[in-house]
Amino acid sequence: MKQRLLDELPIEILHILFSYLLAHEIFYSFLNINSYLDAAIVSYPNYQLNFQSISKYYFDLVCQHISPKRVIAITLSDDNDTCGQSEIFLSRFQIDQFVKLRSLTLIRIELKSLKYINLHLHKLDQLVSLTCDLTLNDSSFAIFQLGHRMKFSLVSTDLLSGMPLSHLHHLTIVQCSFKTFIIICNLARQLKTLDIELIGCPSNAVLQFEFVQLTRLILRNLSWDASMNDIESALLKLPRLRHLEISTSGLVDLADAYRWEMLSKDFVTLKFYFKIQLSSIEKTLASFRTPFWLIEKQWFVAYENMSFFTIPHFLQTHANEYFQLPRHSTCLNNAIVYEHITKSIFVDKIIKPDHRFTNVHTLELRNKTANADLAALPAVVDLHVVKTLLLPSSIEHKNVTFLLNNMPRLENLAINTSADQDFEDFFQENKHMRLENIHTLTICNQYVISNRYIASQLCHIFPRVKKLHVSVNRLDDMIILIDGFKHLSSASFMFKSLFNNDKQDLRQKINTIINGVYRFDGSCVRMWIENRMDISRKKNISNTSWTQRLEKFWHYLDFMLSQESPLSKFFTIFLIAYLHNIATQMWIYLVPYIVLNLFVCQTILGSSSFVYLSPIGSLFSKYVDRPSTYLFGYLFVYIIIIIGYIFSDEWKLMIADTVS
Repeated sequence: MKQRLLDELPIEILHILFSYLLAHEIFYSFLNINSYLDAAIVSYPNYQLNFQSISKYYFDLVCQHISPKRVIAITLSDDNDTCGQSEIFLSRFQIDQFVKLRSLTLIRIELKSLKYINLHLHKLDQLVSLTCDLTLNDSSFAIFQLGHRMKFSLVSTDLLSGMPLSHLHHLTIVQCSFKTFIIICNLARQLKTLDIELIGCPSNAVLQFEFVQLTRLILRNLSWDASMNDIESALLKLPRLRHLEISTSGLVDLADAYRWEMLSKDFVTLKFYFKIQLSSIEKTLASFRTPFWLIEKQWFVAYENMSFFTIPHFLQTHANEYFQLPRHSTCLNNAIVYEHITKSIFVDKIIKPDHRFTNVHTLELRNKTANADLAALPAVVDLHVVKTLLLPSSIEHKNVTFLLNNMPRLENLAINTSADQDFEDFFQENKHMRLENIHTLTICNQYVISNRYIASQLCHIFPRVKKLHVSVNRLDDMIILIDGFKHLSSASFMFKSLFNNDKQDLRQKINTIINGVYRFDGSCVRMWIENRMDISRKKNISNTSWTQRLEKFWHYLDFMLSQESPLSKFFTIFLIAYLHNIATQMWIYLVPYIVLNLFVCQTILGSSSFVYLSPIGSLFSKYVDRPSTYLFGYLFVYIIIIIGYIFSDEWKLMIADTVS
């Protein structure tokens, strides 16, 4: 029925529907349904390719069916979850094949791909939007280096030579030098939006904008001491400017409400952040409480820690139990401040604020809060919108259950471990759960997965995980996790110790095992995984030793016994009876006095023996995993049998006394 309804729609209607979807969504949803839809897909002229955080399956699907001449927007990303993406894409397509490309976004692109794109960028005559998020971890064109990150800079102007700046309409550059900014101002005269972060700006710099078409301007992290005169002289040359965001240090006259009112009366949005020191705070704020600011524009300002800024845009988005509103503010309703909070952190206690946090997407519990009574938490945070949850491994099981039952949109789970034993306890308490809504799993800090049982059980608890971030001790543990998580699209594995020789060996093994792309970041292996086969069955994997097979058997046995189902209970009874029979037969074989031994078997292996074994097993299982507990119990029974064989005379006397 649905197919016939789609067949009745004109292709023009289908193309309007496609305009709301990305390329991989179109191909996955409509391809190969019937010839009519296939014809509509082939003739659609405005495909948008967004490969940021995309799965390898969707990426391959798009590359297999897309026609470069029908693409108008591309987003390429070499970020951690899609490492090596740009190299694969450029090996399949020439950048100048996308003759209708209007928008290009580059996110953490590798240097090799960036240079290639630079050589052919001038051939894209219709390109009007260029976004470059080029903060790289390795070498680049960068000249400035801050901390551990290499900042992108265009001082050499080598990259600019290949950019079609003369007809560019939208430009975003992260970490741009002042010299390059001046070049852009001279070349890109048709810009409509400019988002740029300037570094190395001289203190006496003079900004000269001559963008007649510019409607949106974002200037961030200016290192010059600006004055109101400097800003006025720069903005007066932008007649069509309607949206302004600026952050810089400057003089006190930047807090002049009247001059800003004259300058921004035609603006739709105004956002500023100035590092200045006000002497009369309340007097300054009073000048921003006129009808123009509070009623007409509804622009509110605040002053805190020598910073004068508009709110809520420049307010912090994180809040803990000691969160406080800005002391000096023109805000009429504090609800907009609370709604701006997207991450809430509770360390020691839960304190109910004056207003509820209704937009918290990330919730983190630490220390005492994790084991406190969480009944008051829904009154503080709207748990129904939380998507990411960070928990310590020391959290109580009842609190885990409470949180998961009250977070229907939860997708990402991170477990912070302070000690191996904490995570072992956390795992034992929660291993019977099945969390199909978790798509991203992170086990961070100290815990290293070196137990095959835990690795396999994680795959059972989180069957729908797509992104995984864990620490492992061996390659085999990594293989179990990749094979067990059937929906895995990207993963990061931190090895406890990984030297150059180990990397070479690991690289050879990964090439034969994993069908995907990977890269090394120190001791971490990041993977972008393709369609996977059952890698545990690959011939080049070394044969499993008998001890590993025995360990795996006990792990599966423990899993079967732990399930609360009629089948599991039947299996448990059958297993106990079977082992009881084995022990009895061993006793008969070892002791020559058959009649006497049958009586002793009933005495030793009867109900009383389990009374003695139970407290020992409970104490033992507190420190050792459950399979080892079973092994200990069975060995304990066999030891009693052997003792009975060695001291058969003493057993005879004991049984005779019992009979009498």
